[in-house]
Amino acid sequence: MPRLVTALFLAAVFGVPLGQAAWELAAGERVVALDVFGPVREDRLREYERALRESSFIHRRITPWYQWLLLRGLGRGNEKAIVGREGWLFHSDELDFVHGPSVGGAASAAVAGILAFREALAARGTELVLVPVPTKSTVETAQLAGEGTERARNPGAAAALAALRDEGLRVVDLEPVLARRAPKERYLSRDTHWTPETMRAAAREIADHLRPLVPATAEAKRWSRRPVAARGLGDVARMLRLPARHRVFEPLEVALEQVVDERGELFAPDPTAEVLLFGDSYTRVFSDPALGLGDHAGLAEQLAAELGIALDVIAIPAGSARAVREAFARRSGATARKSLVIWEVALSQFGGDPDRWAPLPLPPLDEPEGIAAEAIRDGPSGKSSEEASDPERARVLAEVVETSRVPPGFGYDLCLLVYEYRVLAVEEGDPGEVVWVAHVGVREFEETRFARMDRGTRLRMTLEPIGRFYDLEATSWIDDTGAGKVIWYAVESERAD
Repeated sequence: MPRLVTALFLAAVFGVPLGQAAWELAAGERVVALDVFGPVREDRLREYERALRESSFIHRRITPWYQWLLLRGLGRGNEKAIVGREGWLFHSDELDFVHGPSVGGAASAAVAGILAFREALAARGTELVLVPVPTKSTVETAQLAGEGTERARNPGAAAALAALRDEGLRVVDLEPVLARRAPKERYLSRDTHWTPETMRAAAREIADHLRPLVPATAEAKRWSRRPVAARGLGDVARMLRLPARHRVFEPLEVALEQVVDERGELFAPDPTAEVLLFGDSYTRVFSDPALGLGDHAGLAEQLAAELGIALDVIAIPAGSARAVREAFARRSGATARKSLVIWEVALSQFGGDPDRWAPLPLPPLDEPEGIAAEAIRDGPSGKSSEEASDPERARVLAEVVETSRVPPGFGYDLCLLVYEYRVLAVEEGDPGEVVWVAHVGVREFEETRFARMDRGTRLRMTLEPIGRFYDLEATSWIDDTGAGKVIWYAVESERAD
Protein backbone atom coordinates (compact mmCIF):
# COMPACT_ATOMS: atom_id res chain seq x y z
CA MET A 1 0.00 0.00 0.00
CA PRO A 2 2.74 2.55 0.83
CA ARG A 3 4.33 1.83 -2.55
CA LEU A 4 1.03 2.47 -4.32
CA VAL A 5 0.58 5.78 -2.51
CA THR A 6 4.17 6.75 -3.39
CA ALA A 7 3.63 5.80 -7.02
CA LEU A 8 0.45 7.86 -7.22
CA PHE A 9 2.22 10.79 -5.60
CA LEU A 10 5.13 10.63 -8.05
CA ALA A 11 2.72 10.27 -10.96
CA ALA A 12 0.92 13.42 -9.86
CA VAL A 13 4.17 15.32 -9.35
CA PHE A 14 5.88 14.33 -12.59
CA GLY A 15 2.96 13.27 -14.77
CA VAL A 16 1.39 16.71 -15.14
CA PRO A 17 4.54 18.55 -16.35
CA LEU A 18 5.59 15.65 -18.58
CA GLY A 19 2.09 15.43 -20.05
CA GLN A 20 2.09 19.20 -20.59
CA ALA A 21 5.43 19.01 -22.42
CA ALA A 22 4.19 16.13 -24.61
CA TRP A 23 1.04 18.08 -25.46
CA GLU A 24 3.05 21.17 -26.47
CA LEU A 25 5.44 19.13 -28.62
CA ALA A 26 2.54 17.34 -30.31
CA ALA A 27 0.99 20.73 -31.13
CA GLY A 28 4.29 21.96 -32.59
CA GLU A 29 4.74 24.50 -29.79
CA ARG A 30 7.79 25.24 -27.66
CA VAL A 31 8.01 23.66 -24.20
CA VAL A 32 7.32 26.60 -21.92
CA ALA A 33 8.69 24.82 -18.83
CA LEU A 34 12.21 24.97 -20.32
CA ASP A 35 12.13 28.76 -19.99
CA VAL A 36 13.02 28.24 -16.33
CA PHE A 37 16.69 28.20 -17.39
CA GLY A 38 17.85 31.78 -17.40
CA PRO A 39 18.65 34.74 -15.16
CA VAL A 40 17.08 34.51 -11.71
CA ARG A 41 15.16 37.78 -11.42
CA GLU A 42 11.80 38.52 -9.85
CA ASP A 43 10.24 39.98 -12.99
CA ARG A 44 11.45 37.11 -15.20
CA LEU A 45 10.14 34.50 -12.74
CA ARG A 46 6.77 36.24 -12.64
CA GLU A 47 6.64 36.17 -16.43
CA TYR A 48 7.61 32.48 -16.35
CA GLU A 49 4.83 31.70 -13.87
CA ARG A 50 2.26 33.57 -16.00
CA ALA A 51 3.41 31.81 -19.19
CA LEU A 52 3.15 28.40 -17.51
CA ARG A 53 -0.39 29.12 -16.41
CA GLU A 54 -1.54 30.44 -19.79
CA SER A 55 -0.04 27.52 -21.68
CA SER A 56 -1.25 24.90 -19.22
CA PHE A 57 -3.42 22.17 -20.69
CA ILE A 58 -5.16 21.88 -17.33
CA HIS A 59 -5.88 25.61 -17.17
CA ARG A 60 -7.15 25.78 -20.75
CA ARG A 61 -9.01 22.47 -21.06
CA ILE A 62 -9.63 20.97 -17.61
CA THR A 63 -10.32 23.96 -15.37
CA PRO A 64 -13.49 25.07 -17.24
CA TRP A 65 -14.96 21.59 -16.82
CA TYR A 66 -13.90 21.45 -13.17
CA GLN A 67 -15.66 24.79 -12.66
CA TRP A 68 -18.74 23.37 -14.41
CA LEU A 69 -18.78 20.44 -11.98
CA LEU A 70 -18.39 22.75 -8.99
CA LEU A 71 -21.25 24.91 -10.20
CA ARG A 72 -23.66 22.12 -11.12
CA GLY A 73 -22.82 19.78 -8.27
CA LEU A 74 -22.08 22.08 -5.35
CA GLY A 75 -23.34 25.49 -6.44
CA ARG A 76 -19.85 26.94 -6.09
CA GLY A 77 -18.35 29.77 -8.09
CA ASN A 78 -14.74 30.92 -8.19
CA GLU A 79 -12.60 33.72 -6.79
CA LYS A 80 -14.47 36.31 -8.89
CA ALA A 81 -18.05 35.01 -9.07
CA ILE A 82 -20.12 34.08 -6.00
CA VAL A 83 -23.25 31.98 -6.47
CA GLY A 84 -26.33 33.18 -4.62
CA ARG A 85 -29.91 31.92 -4.44
CA GLU A 86 -31.92 30.92 -7.52
CA GLY A 87 -28.88 31.09 -9.77
CA TRP A 88 -28.04 34.71 -9.00
CA LEU A 89 -24.36 35.62 -9.34
CA PHE A 90 -22.42 38.32 -7.49
CA HIS A 91 -18.98 39.81 -8.07
CA SER A 92 -16.73 38.91 -5.14
CA ASP A 93 -15.06 42.32 -5.08
CA GLU A 94 -18.41 43.99 -4.39
CA LEU A 95 -19.07 41.57 -1.54
CA ASP A 96 -15.68 42.39 -0.03
CA PHE A 97 -16.60 46.08 -0.17
CA VAL A 98 -20.03 45.66 1.40
CA HIS A 99 -19.34 43.01 4.03
CA GLY A 100 -15.70 43.75 4.76
CA PRO A 101 -14.22 46.32 7.15
CA SER A 102 -15.33 49.94 7.00
CA VAL A 103 -13.57 51.72 4.12
CA GLY A 104 -12.86 54.77 6.29
CA GLY A 105 -9.41 55.62 4.91
CA ALA A 106 -10.27 55.09 1.26
CA ALA A 107 -13.58 56.89 1.68
CA SER A 108 -11.83 59.87 3.26
CA ALA A 109 -9.56 59.99 0.22
CA ALA A 110 -12.67 59.89 -1.98
CA VAL A 111 -14.18 62.85 -0.14
CA ALA A 112 -10.96 64.86 -0.48
CA GLY A 113 -10.58 63.99 -4.17
CA ILE A 114 -14.18 64.81 -5.06
CA LEU A 115 -14.12 68.13 -3.21
CA ALA A 116 -10.80 69.07 -4.79
CA PHE A 117 -12.23 68.31 -8.22
CA ARG A 118 -15.30 70.41 -7.43
CA GLU A 119 -12.99 73.34 -6.65
CA ALA A 120 -11.02 72.81 -9.85
CA LEU A 121 -14.25 72.82 -11.85
CA ALA A 122 -15.58 75.85 -9.97
CA ALA A 123 -12.48 77.78 -11.03
CA ARG A 124 -13.64 77.19 -14.60
CA GLY A 125 -17.22 78.18 -13.83
CA THR A 126 -18.44 74.57 -13.89
CA GLU A 127 -20.83 73.04 -11.37
CA LEU A 128 -20.51 69.42 -10.17
CA VAL A 129 -23.29 66.98 -9.27
CA LEU A 130 -22.41 63.54 -7.85
CA VAL A 131 -24.51 60.44 -8.58
CA PRO A 132 -23.32 57.46 -6.47
CA VAL A 133 -24.83 54.15 -7.61
CA PRO A 134 -25.40 51.46 -4.94
CA THR A 135 -23.90 48.15 -6.01
CA LYS A 136 -25.91 45.01 -6.57
CA SER A 137 -24.75 43.24 -3.41
CA THR A 138 -25.99 46.14 -1.25
CA VAL A 139 -29.50 45.92 -2.71
CA GLU A 140 -30.37 42.33 -3.68
CA THR A 141 -29.27 40.90 -0.34
CA ALA A 142 -32.18 38.45 -0.26
CA GLN A 143 -30.58 36.62 -3.18
CA LEU A 144 -27.48 36.15 -1.05
CA ALA A 145 -28.78 35.35 2.42
CA GLY A 146 -32.51 34.77 2.11
CA GLU A 147 -35.70 36.73 2.61
CA GLY A 148 -35.81 39.21 5.45
CA THR A 149 -32.11 40.03 5.22
CA GLU A 150 -31.43 43.67 5.98
CA ARG A 151 -29.81 45.91 3.41
CA ALA A 152 -26.02 45.80 3.64
CA ARG A 153 -24.07 49.05 3.71
CA ASN A 154 -20.45 49.84 4.33
CA PRO A 155 -20.46 52.47 7.09
CA GLY A 156 -17.36 54.20 5.73
CA ALA A 157 -19.00 54.84 2.37
CA ALA A 158 -22.19 56.08 4.01
CA ALA A 159 -20.17 58.49 6.17
CA ALA A 160 -18.33 59.74 3.08
CA LEU A 161 -21.58 60.63 1.32
CA ALA A 162 -22.80 62.42 4.44
CA ALA A 163 -19.55 64.39 4.59
CA LEU A 164 -19.91 65.44 0.95
CA ARG A 165 -23.43 66.68 1.56
CA ASP A 166 -22.25 68.58 4.62
CA GLU A 167 -19.72 70.33 2.37
CA GLY A 168 -22.56 71.52 0.16
CA LEU A 169 -21.97 69.14 -2.75
CA ARG A 170 -25.09 68.23 -4.69
CA VAL A 171 -25.53 64.45 -4.37
CA VAL A 172 -28.37 62.65 -6.15
CA ASP A 173 -29.76 59.92 -3.90
CA LEU A 174 -30.93 56.90 -5.93
CA GLU A 175 -32.20 54.99 -2.90
CA PRO A 176 -35.83 56.12 -3.53
CA VAL A 177 -35.60 54.72 -7.06
CA LEU A 178 -34.50 51.34 -5.73
CA ALA A 179 -37.11 51.36 -2.96
CA ARG A 180 -39.91 51.81 -5.48
CA ARG A 181 -38.88 48.72 -7.43
CA ALA A 182 -39.57 45.14 -6.41
CA PRO A 183 -36.75 42.83 -5.31
CA LYS A 184 -35.10 40.87 -8.14
CA GLU A 185 -36.21 43.60 -10.58
CA ARG A 186 -33.56 46.13 -9.66
CA TYR A 187 -30.36 44.41 -10.82
CA LEU A 188 -29.60 41.74 -13.39
CA SER A 189 -29.34 38.22 -12.02
CA ARG A 190 -26.01 37.26 -13.63
CA ASP A 191 -24.46 40.66 -14.28
CA THR A 192 -23.10 43.32 -11.93
CA HIS A 193 -25.37 46.05 -13.33
CA TRP A 194 -28.90 47.33 -12.91
CA THR A 195 -31.82 46.33 -15.10
CA PRO A 196 -32.84 48.61 -17.99
CA GLU A 197 -35.98 49.58 -16.09
CA THR A 198 -34.01 50.60 -12.99
CA MET A 199 -31.54 52.51 -15.15
CA ARG A 200 -34.34 54.44 -16.89
CA ALA A 201 -35.94 55.25 -13.53
CA ALA A 202 -32.55 56.48 -12.31
CA ALA A 203 -32.25 58.70 -15.40
CA ARG A 204 -35.61 60.28 -14.60
CA GLU A 205 -34.57 60.87 -10.98
CA ILE A 206 -31.27 62.45 -12.03
CA ALA A 207 -33.00 64.63 -14.62
CA ASP A 208 -35.45 65.92 -11.99
CA HIS A 209 -32.51 67.13 -9.91
CA LEU A 210 -30.66 68.59 -12.87
CA ARG A 211 -33.34 70.60 -14.64
CA PRO A 212 -32.83 73.74 -12.51
CA LEU A 213 -29.07 73.51 -13.16
CA VAL A 214 -29.04 72.99 -16.93
CA PRO A 215 -27.95 76.27 -18.53
CA ALA A 216 -30.43 78.02 -20.78
CA THR A 217 -27.75 78.08 -23.46
CA ALA A 218 -27.53 74.27 -23.61
CA GLU A 219 -28.35 73.01 -27.09
CA ALA A 220 -31.89 71.65 -27.18
CA LYS A 221 -32.43 68.31 -28.89
CA ARG A 222 -35.61 66.46 -29.77
CA TRP A 223 -35.01 62.85 -28.84
CA SER A 224 -37.35 59.88 -29.17
CA ARG A 225 -37.11 56.27 -28.07
CA ARG A 226 -37.55 53.04 -29.97
CA PRO A 227 -37.86 49.64 -28.29
CA VAL A 228 -35.29 46.93 -29.03
CA ALA A 229 -34.36 43.63 -27.42
CA ALA A 230 -30.90 42.38 -26.52
CA ARG A 231 -29.50 39.12 -25.18
CA GLY A 232 -26.27 38.49 -23.30
CA LEU A 233 -24.71 36.09 -20.83
CA GLY A 234 -23.80 38.68 -18.19
CA ASP A 235 -20.35 39.75 -17.04
CA VAL A 236 -20.28 37.72 -13.80
CA ALA A 237 -21.36 34.59 -15.67
CA ARG A 238 -18.45 35.13 -18.08
CA MET A 239 -16.08 35.38 -15.11
CA LEU A 240 -16.84 31.75 -14.30
CA ARG A 241 -15.03 30.75 -17.52
CA LEU A 242 -17.23 27.71 -18.12
CA PRO A 243 -16.81 25.45 -21.18
CA ALA A 244 -17.70 27.51 -24.23
CA ARG A 245 -19.93 24.90 -25.84
CA HIS A 246 -21.75 23.71 -22.75
CA ARG A 247 -24.56 26.02 -21.67
CA VAL A 248 -25.28 26.35 -17.97
CA PHE A 249 -27.13 29.66 -17.99
CA GLU A 250 -29.64 30.86 -20.52
CA PRO A 251 -28.76 34.29 -21.92
CA LEU A 252 -30.29 37.27 -20.16
CA GLU A 253 -32.97 38.96 -22.21
CA VAL A 254 -33.37 42.71 -21.74
CA ALA A 255 -35.91 45.15 -23.18
CA LEU A 256 -34.12 48.34 -24.17
CA GLU A 257 -35.11 51.73 -25.52
CA GLN A 258 -32.64 53.16 -27.97
CA VAL A 259 -32.55 56.95 -28.24
CA VAL A 260 -32.65 58.61 -31.66
CA ASP A 261 -32.88 62.20 -32.87
CA GLU A 262 -35.49 63.70 -35.21
CA ARG A 263 -33.59 62.33 -38.21
CA GLY A 264 -33.64 58.81 -36.80
CA GLU A 265 -29.92 58.81 -36.00
CA LEU A 266 -28.79 57.05 -32.86
CA PHE A 267 -27.57 59.11 -29.92
CA ALA A 268 -23.91 60.06 -30.01
CA PRO A 269 -22.03 62.12 -27.39
CA ASP A 270 -21.46 65.74 -28.41
CA PRO A 271 -17.99 66.82 -27.22
CA THR A 272 -18.98 70.49 -27.45
CA ALA A 273 -22.14 70.15 -25.35
CA GLU A 274 -22.29 72.28 -22.19
CA VAL A 275 -23.37 69.36 -20.01
CA LEU A 276 -20.98 66.44 -19.47
CA LEU A 277 -21.68 63.05 -17.92
CA PHE A 278 -18.83 61.20 -16.23
CA GLY A 279 -19.48 57.51 -15.69
CA ASP A 280 -18.32 53.95 -15.47
CA SER A 281 -19.86 50.66 -16.62
CA TYR A 282 -23.19 51.63 -15.03
CA THR A 283 -23.30 54.36 -17.66
CA ARG A 284 -21.94 52.21 -20.49
CA VAL A 285 -24.00 49.05 -19.97
CA PHE A 286 -26.77 48.98 -22.61
CA SER A 287 -24.74 51.60 -24.54
CA ASP A 288 -21.55 49.79 -25.45
CA PRO A 289 -21.98 46.54 -27.44
CA ALA A 290 -18.61 45.36 -26.07
CA LEU A 291 -20.32 44.85 -22.69
CA GLY A 292 -22.65 42.36 -24.32
CA LEU A 293 -26.06 43.81 -23.42
CA GLY A 294 -27.11 46.02 -26.31
CA ASP A 295 -26.18 49.47 -27.51
CA HIS A 296 -27.32 53.12 -27.64
CA ALA A 297 -29.79 52.58 -24.79
CA GLY A 298 -27.84 53.32 -21.62
CA LEU A 299 -27.83 56.00 -18.94
CA ALA A 300 -26.35 58.74 -21.12
CA GLU A 301 -28.96 58.18 -23.80
CA GLN A 302 -31.85 58.16 -21.34
CA LEU A 303 -30.58 61.22 -19.50
CA ALA A 304 -30.22 63.18 -22.75
CA ALA A 305 -33.76 62.19 -23.73
CA GLU A 306 -35.16 63.20 -20.33
CA LEU A 307 -33.46 66.60 -20.42
CA GLY A 308 -33.98 67.20 -24.13
CA ILE A 309 -30.42 68.42 -24.68
CA ALA A 310 -27.18 67.48 -26.37
CA LEU A 311 -24.93 65.63 -23.93
CA ASP A 312 -21.21 64.96 -23.74
CA VAL A 313 -20.03 61.68 -22.19
CA ILE A 314 -16.79 60.33 -20.74
CA ALA A 315 -17.53 56.85 -19.36
CA ILE A 316 -14.81 54.30 -18.64
CA PRO A 317 -15.50 50.87 -17.11
CA ALA A 318 -13.83 50.71 -13.68
CA GLY A 319 -12.47 54.21 -14.29
CA SER A 320 -14.99 56.63 -12.86
CA ALA A 321 -12.83 57.54 -9.87
CA ARG A 322 -9.74 58.67 -11.74
CA ALA A 323 -9.57 57.80 -15.43
CA VAL A 324 -12.52 60.04 -16.35
CA ARG A 325 -10.82 62.99 -14.69
CA GLU A 326 -7.58 62.27 -16.50
CA ALA A 327 -9.40 62.02 -19.83
CA PHE A 328 -11.17 65.32 -19.17
CA ALA A 329 -7.92 67.00 -18.16
CA ARG A 330 -6.49 66.23 -21.59
CA ARG A 331 -9.41 68.03 -23.26
CA SER A 332 -8.76 71.33 -25.03
CA GLY A 333 -10.74 74.20 -26.51
CA ALA A 334 -14.53 73.91 -26.69
CA THR A 335 -14.53 70.29 -25.52
CA ALA A 336 -13.13 71.40 -22.13
CA ARG A 337 -15.67 74.19 -21.54
CA LYS A 338 -18.62 72.86 -19.56
CA SER A 339 -21.31 74.46 -17.46
CA LEU A 340 -22.33 71.30 -15.65
CA VAL A 341 -20.62 67.97 -14.91
CA ILE A 342 -22.65 64.99 -13.65
CA TRP A 343 -20.41 62.40 -12.05
CA GLU A 344 -21.89 58.88 -11.90
CA VAL A 345 -19.72 56.54 -9.84
CA ALA A 346 -20.30 53.09 -8.39
CA LEU A 347 -20.33 53.31 -4.61
CA SER A 348 -17.86 50.42 -4.42
CA GLN A 349 -15.24 52.80 -5.82
CA PHE A 350 -15.19 54.43 -2.37
CA GLY A 351 -13.25 51.38 -1.19
CA GLY A 352 -10.01 49.96 -2.53
CA ASP A 353 -6.94 51.96 -3.45
CA PRO A 354 -7.11 55.53 -2.07
CA ASP A 355 -4.70 56.70 -4.79
CA ARG A 356 -7.49 56.47 -7.36
CA TRP A 357 -8.95 59.59 -5.70
CA ALA A 358 -5.76 61.64 -5.67
CA PRO A 359 -6.51 65.30 -6.52
CA LEU A 360 -6.02 66.10 -10.19
CA PRO A 361 -5.39 69.72 -11.21
CA LEU A 362 -7.10 71.05 -14.30
CA PRO A 363 -5.22 73.44 -16.57
CA PRO A 364 -6.65 76.94 -17.07
CA LEU A 365 -9.06 77.13 -19.96
CA ASP A 366 -6.85 79.64 -21.76
CA GLU A 367 -4.28 76.87 -22.23
CA PRO A 368 -4.61 75.62 -25.81
CA GLU A 369 -4.34 71.88 -25.16
CA GLY A 370 -5.09 70.73 -21.63
CA ILE A 371 -2.42 68.90 -19.65
CA ALA A 372 -1.04 67.45 -22.88
CA ALA A 373 -0.35 70.94 -24.25
CA GLU A 374 3.43 70.91 -23.95
CA ALA A 375 3.79 67.35 -25.22
CA ILE A 376 1.53 67.98 -28.21
CA ARG A 377 2.89 71.42 -29.03
CA ASP A 378 6.57 70.61 -28.73
CA GLY A 379 6.50 66.89 -29.37
CA PRO A 380 7.51 64.35 -26.72
CA SER A 381 11.20 64.89 -27.49
CA GLY A 382 11.01 68.67 -27.21
CA LYS A 383 11.00 69.10 -30.98
CA SER A 384 8.04 70.24 -33.00
CA SER A 385 6.02 67.60 -34.82
CA GLU A 386 7.35 68.94 -38.12
CA GLU A 387 10.93 68.33 -36.99
CA ALA A 388 10.30 64.76 -35.88
CA SER A 389 11.31 62.22 -38.50
CA ASP A 390 8.15 60.10 -38.09
CA PRO A 391 5.89 61.17 -35.19
CA GLU A 392 3.30 58.53 -36.16
CA ARG A 393 5.53 55.51 -35.58
CA ALA A 394 8.64 54.62 -33.58
CA ARG A 395 10.72 51.57 -32.78
CA VAL A 396 12.76 51.69 -29.61
CA LEU A 397 14.68 49.75 -27.01
CA ALA A 398 13.41 51.03 -23.67
CA GLU A 399 13.52 50.30 -19.95
CA VAL A 400 10.57 50.51 -17.53
CA VAL A 401 10.99 53.32 -14.97
CA GLU A 402 7.39 53.62 -13.65
CA THR A 403 4.72 50.92 -13.55
CA SER A 404 0.94 50.54 -13.33
CA ARG A 405 -0.86 47.69 -11.60
CA VAL A 406 -4.22 45.96 -12.00
CA PRO A 407 -6.10 46.41 -8.70
CA PRO A 408 -7.21 43.32 -6.76
CA GLY A 409 -10.61 42.02 -7.82
CA PHE A 410 -10.60 43.85 -11.15
CA GLY A 411 -13.78 42.66 -12.82
CA TYR A 412 -13.63 43.65 -16.48
CA ASP A 413 -12.51 41.63 -19.44
CA LEU A 414 -10.21 44.30 -20.93
CA CYS A 415 -7.86 46.79 -19.33
CA LEU A 416 -4.91 48.85 -20.56
CA LEU A 417 -1.91 49.58 -18.33
CA VAL A 418 0.34 52.59 -18.91
CA TYR A 419 4.09 52.22 -18.28
CA GLU A 420 6.73 54.92 -18.35
CA TYR A 421 9.94 53.99 -20.20
CA ARG A 422 13.38 55.48 -20.55
CA VAL A 423 14.46 55.15 -24.17
CA LEU A 424 17.85 53.43 -24.47
CA ALA A 425 18.08 53.26 -28.27
CA VAL A 426 15.99 54.47 -31.19
CA GLU A 427 15.73 52.30 -34.29
CA GLU A 428 13.00 54.27 -36.04
CA GLY A 429 11.26 57.62 -35.53
CA ASP A 430 12.03 60.26 -32.91
CA PRO A 431 9.91 59.59 -29.79
CA GLY A 432 12.15 61.36 -27.29
CA GLU A 433 14.07 60.25 -24.23
CA VAL A 434 10.98 59.19 -22.25
CA VAL A 435 7.82 57.53 -23.57
CA TRP A 436 4.52 56.46 -22.00
CA VAL A 437 3.24 53.21 -23.48
CA ALA A 438 -0.08 51.41 -23.00
CA HIS A 439 -0.18 47.62 -22.99
CA VAL A 440 -3.15 45.30 -22.68
CA GLY A 441 -2.90 44.21 -19.04
CA VAL A 442 -6.14 42.21 -18.83
CA ARG A 443 -7.85 40.31 -21.64
CA GLU A 444 -10.89 38.06 -21.14
CA PHE A 445 -10.61 38.57 -17.37
CA GLU A 446 -7.06 37.15 -17.28
CA GLU A 447 -3.89 39.14 -16.63
CA THR A 448 -1.49 39.19 -19.57
CA ARG A 449 2.29 39.13 -19.53
CA PHE A 450 2.28 42.93 -19.31
CA ALA A 451 0.36 43.05 -16.04
CA ARG A 452 3.29 42.60 -13.67
CA MET A 453 6.36 44.09 -15.32
CA ASP A 454 8.79 45.72 -12.90
CA ARG A 455 11.15 48.66 -13.08
CA GLY A 456 14.21 47.72 -15.08
CA THR A 457 12.37 45.45 -17.51
CA ARG A 458 13.64 46.08 -21.04
CA LEU A 459 11.52 45.75 -24.15
CA ARG A 460 12.11 46.33 -27.83
CA MET A 461 8.85 47.87 -29.09
CA THR A 462 7.18 49.21 -32.19
CA LEU A 463 4.99 52.13 -31.12
CA GLU A 464 2.07 53.92 -32.72
CA PRO A 465 -0.30 56.56 -31.29
CA ILE A 466 -2.85 54.88 -29.04
CA GLY A 467 -5.71 56.76 -30.67
CA ARG A 468 -5.44 54.42 -33.63
CA PHE A 469 -6.40 51.47 -31.45
CA TYR A 470 -8.27 52.60 -28.34
CA ASP A 471 -10.35 55.56 -27.21
CA LEU A 472 -9.10 56.47 -23.75
CA GLU A 473 -12.41 58.18 -23.03
CA ALA A 474 -14.20 54.84 -23.40
CA THR A 475 -11.66 52.10 -22.58
CA SER A 476 -10.90 50.81 -19.11
CA TRP A 477 -7.31 51.75 -18.39
CA ILE A 478 -5.02 52.31 -15.42
CA ASP A 479 -2.22 54.84 -15.25
CA ASP A 480 -0.21 54.90 -12.01
CA THR A 481 2.58 56.88 -13.71
CA GLY A 482 0.73 60.19 -13.87
CA ALA A 483 1.52 60.37 -17.57
CA GLY A 484 -1.14 62.77 -18.82
CA LYS A 485 0.96 63.19 -21.93
CA VAL A 486 1.19 61.65 -25.37
CA ILE A 487 0.55 57.93 -24.91
CA TRP A 488 1.77 55.33 -27.37
CA TYR A 489 0.55 51.79 -27.94
CA ALA A 490 2.97 48.88 -28.38
CA VAL A 491 1.87 47.10 -31.55
CA GLU A 492 4.88 44.78 -31.28
CA SER A 493 7.12 44.04 -28.30
CA GLU A 494 9.72 41.54 -27.18
CA ARG A 495 11.87 41.15 -24.11
CA ALA A 496 15.42 42.45 -24.53
CA ASP A 497 17.14 41.10 -21.43
